[in-house]
Amino acid sequence: MPITIVPPAPALPGKYPFWSAIIEQQQGSVSVAANSTANVDIQPPSGETWLIWLSMDLNFVASGSYVAYKDYDGATERTHDRSYIGGSYVNFEPHLELCKILTNSLYARLTAKNTYSSSVTFYYGYSGFKLSKPIWKPKRLLNNPSKPWKRVPSQYPIPKEVEPLKKYIVDVYDHDLRKYRQAIILEKNTPLAIDERTGHVVERLTVICYVDRFIERVLKPYKEGTLDLKASGWKKYFDKWAEEGVLL
Repeated sequence: MPITIVPPAPALPGKYPFWSAIIEQQQGSVSVAANSTANVDIQPPSGETWLIWLSMDLNFVASGSYVAYKDYDGATERTHDRSYIGGSYVNFEPHLELCKILTNSLYARLTAKNTYSSSVTFYYGYSGFKLSKPIWKPKRLLNNPSKPWKRVPSQYPIPKEVEPLKKYIVDVYDHDLRKYRQAIILEKNTPLAIDERTGHVVERLTVICYVDRFIERVLKPYKEGTLDLKASGWKKYFDKWAEEGVLL
């Protein structure tokens, strides 16, 4: 005979001031075009502090691909952890599982870099609690300022091959090389989820591709007729540019 187990009704938040609300399991996924990097930002509404357990996974194995967790304040990102596929990789999908506390001013950036020739799917999910106050943070003793993630306008000469995309070209800080690299913003702050009560966008997507990689691995095969726009995930970007009158 089946046995049904019914959890007790949750206690009132006032009895346990540690939390004020429960964040049920949330799941999302985005397509990451070939040779591009996607950033999913998770930002609580103003005045809220979240404690979340989160996971992320890139569903393909290719040397140089990775997923990473960073904190982000809207200007500067700082890497906490990363799962990277090296040169002599095995059949292992890059993935991470972490527990983090987020605020409206310092929140989560989930990064997925795709070095494969086709688009791949970046999966992520989280659940947790909305916490009570106050908020504490340490005073850091080492002066180790982080570089702003984006620098506008680009301080490098724009290659003639991508001059039609000038308005989308910025400098993005590459933490691996520890320097700025010229990049094309493919998407910026595309809403993925909102807080129904306030309308605040709690999940956003930003996608970039470094200019040198774009010219060599995307634009060159595109002009040669060997790039499958749909399979590579680039069709929506080329279609958007064509609608704007941008022809490469």
